[in-house]
Amino acid sequence: MEEQNQKDEELLKDFIGQNYDEIMRGGFSIPGFFLTSIYFFYRGMLSQGLSLFIVRLFVIVLIQMHEIFAVLFLGINIFAGLYANKLYVSFAKKKISSIKELYYDKSFEELKSICVRDGGVSITYIFMGFFACGALFLFFFLMLLFMYYN
Repeated sequence: MEEQNQKDEELLKDFIGQNYDEIMRGGFSIPGFFLTSIYFFYRGMLSQGLSLFIVRLFVIVLIQMHEIFAVLFLGINIFAGLYANKLYVSFAKKKISSIKELYYDKSFEELKSICVRDGGVSITYIFMGFFACGALFLFFFLMLLFMYYN
């Protein structure tokens, strides 16, 4: 059992990449605080990044109604900073479990290379996230425009 835990930890280290120690330490994530959705996209967590974007977009609309909602906006950023690393570790562990299930017939070394390939960070995911956010923003904008003129 101990050997399996060590192997799982090694796969996690390969999946996370060069910032493994910093991410595993937890604590406050400055990139998570300042970049919020972009940080989640960068780490490959598209659904979490999109969810955060939608919540922040909604809060921006609320700020237009009353400035007090700016506190909520700051709270979202603080939440992202506090939990970005924990969410990423959880995401990574789930991905590793699915990799192990999908490639059950592969050797440990092959699993390690798959984790390196599928984990870490990706500029491509940032562009995919921006595209999805742009599409959502356009949808909301057109919806508001439609509601305003009808």
